Amino acid sequence: MNPPEAESGGRRTPSFTLSTPVWLGRPWWQGVAALVGIAALVVSIAAACTDSKEGINGECNAQGDNNQVVCNAILPRTYGAVKLSLYNIFRAFYTGAPQDLPRPPDYPDGEAQGHCDDWSGWFASTPGMYTVGASFELEIQAGTSDLVVIKDVRSKIFNRKSASSGTLIKCNYGGGSNAGVAVVVDTVEQRTTFSEFESDDTRVMPPGSITLGQGDAGFLGAQISISSKHGHLYEGQIIVEAIVNGEEKTITWGTRQSPFRWITDETGEFVGTNDDSTYDWHPQEKKWVKGFDPFSLP
Repeated sequence: MNPPEAESGGRRTPSFTLSTPVWLGRPWWQGVAALVGIAALVVSIAAACTDSKEGINGECNAQGDNNQVVCNAILPRTYGAVKLSLYNIFRAFYTGAPQDLPRPPDYPDGEAQGHCDDWSGWFASTPGMYTVGASFELEIQAGTSDLVVIKDVRSKIFNRKSASSGTLIKCNYGGGSNAGVAVVVDTVEQRTTFSEFESDDTRVMPPGSITLGQGDAGFLGAQISISSKHGHLYEGQIIVEAIVNGEEKTITWGTRQSPFRWITDETGEFVGTNDDSTYDWHPQEKKWVKGFDPFSLP
């Protein structure tokens, strides 16, 4: 899987052209006066530029005749960006037996309490591995002169099948966090809704949208949750449609070749409710351990 990076909306930098005039194509007394003016001009240019040779010196400065200088106009910097990443992942479900668990990437002892993010690429590239639930974070950034609009969030299902017995992996032992906006993608109803955190005002997307910028600058986090049919294994893709400073952006997570996989279990029938039955990779013993306690590490 190739997680997508924020793309910022760029602006083209216009340019304009200045030409230095010919001063000495006049009678001599006007030429003398012009020479005095040229001397003052040369002094000012020499003070601004380190190179005193005839030609173009420094930025937007020129010395001599018939020179052309291209000056770039400086526009306000744009900060508009959108980034999609896994969010609040605590467990994964493996469709095989514990003794068949493949070896995961190693992680340092200091990350024993939370290493799901380190394993996100491994989850995606390992057949039979599904995250428990599907949760993403959408990070939205905008400056005062930017306008970022999230106009649609949806899923595309590549495959769905009934779940059966398997092995539960736990890789995050801390608490979760809440984003400013909650987005729910319902794969059964094929509908997306969103609301502000702890708000009863729920809206449908589209036509509803999330907007940041135009004087309301800063950062905004949106948590995307996938609501799917209980007791099923899914393979699919998450799609975010955005407009960043007038430019259409499509951000995806998962492909047909490397889909995002998740299991929906609302009752604990398949993933259980007791941590004593979960497995995790011991960073020191280099093996899978049932009921691993990260707080017991020396």
